[in-house]
Amino acid sequence: MNSYYFNFMFNKIAGNEASRKERMWSDVQRVHHLLTRQIVRNRKSDAWRHLWPIFILCPDFPVPKNKKANVKAHNANDGLHIGGVVLAPPPCPSYVPKGIRQHSSLGKLSRMKVHLDQHFEEKMPQYLTDKLYRIDISPVRYGTMADYTLKAFKSGKVQYDDIRVF
Repeated sequence: MNSYYFNFMFNKIAGNEASRKERMWSDVQRVHHLLTRQIVRNRKSDAWRHLWPIFILCPDFPVPKNKKANVKAHNANDGLHIGGVVLAPPPCPSYVPKGIRQHSSLGKLSRMKVHLDQHFEEKMPQYLTDKLYRIDISPVRYGTMADYTLKAFKSGKVQYDDIRVF
């Protein structure tokens, strides 16, 4: 599995913090569902289950940075957004014949032909909604993102129940 840091940014959502979080989670689950359909042929088959993307996410709040940040991102929903790690299978090499792709000794292989960051760059509009306006994606490299991923949890701004894995 390849790992990526995802940051889901939202337009203004009406309601209290709990209702805003639920709307955000709904949009994130929609992204998970759409991405899973891009990676596997049959979501209901156990033969494809090992290829499902894994999302480990937590609500997050902005942190002060040296350079000026997007004012819209800090004002919408009091800066609340969702961030975390997404694990996804590597793309299937394009040179693997179609019949082999489905019956290899490794089991079924991903339907994706490109890495996840490139996939989202090419197909971003299909994942966005009226509230979900941006998804930032970056590959996790050795020594990056480990502390940053759950910083809101570490600081006590969110609780155990706020962390979602799907």
